[in-house]
Amino acid sequence: MSFSKLKSFILQFLCLSCLSFFQLTGANAQVSCADLFTLKSLVPEAPREAQRFIEQNRANFSLLPQIEPKQFSDLREIDNDGELNLGSYTAQFRSKKVFIKKLERFGAQEAYWLMYLNRIGLGVHFYGVVKIDGGYGLVTQFTPGFNIKIRQGVNQLPPDFKMTKAMVQEMRRQTELAYSFGVAADGDPQFLISPEQVRMIDVHYFSSIEKIKRSLQEVLEDLDLQIDLWRKLGRLE
Repeated sequence: MSFSKLKSFILQFLCLSCLSFFQLTGANAQVSCADLFTLKSLVPEAPREAQRFIEQNRANFSLLPQIEPKQFSDLREIDNDGELNLGSYTAQFRSKKVFIKKLERFGAQEAYWLMYLNRIGLGVHFYGVVKIDGGYGLVTQFTPGFNIKIRQGVNQLPPDFKMTKAMVQEMRRQTELAYSFGVAADGDPQFLISPEQVRMIDVHYFSSIEKIKRSLQEVLEDLDLQIDLWRKLGRLE
């Protein structure tokens, strides 16, 4: 086989892999094959190896997909009821609205875990990192909603908002899926909730399950307690 034919075959294979990934996980089709190849190959698949890789590279941003600031338009610092959320922005990127979160305490750790989770269909869609405000920012698809932790679920519900059975079932499904791949949040799982979707967020707390303190059964029991409380308070439809 000639080199040109071999090159063509490899490109076709990679693009078919992209298509398969989109069909299996529902990933945003705006991502390129090159982006997806990086996503699928950078962080090891085995949980223990992924944990080791992330710990070794938590200060290493050079391996991550780099986005130039000039690729953004309409960059805006997030304003929450008149108070600026320092280090958080929205912008337009590849004709999509994105969220930019400055990475400080946990370094690149959240970006690497998000890459791992995106590969199995979890978390908000990750695009890359950008140099901003003298550091690095995590660039993800913008997803409106509010944050919720399983053991603090009642206190975090907005006024008049009601959870649905579909939402709590999705929280359960995503938690079980993460554990099935040998990874989980080391602490209380966090989700971004909206009427349209449920997404795991703040994934810098993730780890291989050998290193976390809580079992899947314990996490699901906490979720069941929240469901019962929501039901009693009339906050579950």
